Amino acid sequence: MPRVLAVALATTGLLLTVAPLAGARSQTTTPGVVYTIKVTLTDSSITIQKDRFSQHGVPYYPRGGVIHYAIVNRGKRPYRFKVWDEVTAPIKPGGHGSVLVNWNYRGVFDYSTLYQGKPVGPKGRIVIF
Repeated sequence: MPRVLAVALATTGLLLTVAPLAGARSQTTTPGVVYTIKVTLTDSSITIQKDRFSQHGVPYYPRGGVIHYAIVNRGKRPYRFKVWDEVTAPIKPGGHGSVLVNWNYRGVFDYSTLYQGKPVGPKGRIVIF
């Protein structure tokens, strides 16, 4: 709740009627916060850092989450990391890249590595609930 609105509501006594509704919201990420998740690419795997939302090795994020994927390439070739419709620039072996995704929609989304513009190697899925 914006600070000005909270002050206005507090001075009018309406804050007491609004506050109980705040706890009724479903689980979501904190608005305005960007979460950084580490991703490691190799020639044979993509490892996405586990966090409190991961389940059975699959990344699960609440709808509305803003995720900054910090990527390191431990493979032998330059790869691009593709997640949903976002694609990094080529990341050289030993290099770092990143991509920012605002997960506004629920569903199952793919991630993969690209080499010379074509999908290669491992793939995976991210679930947005």
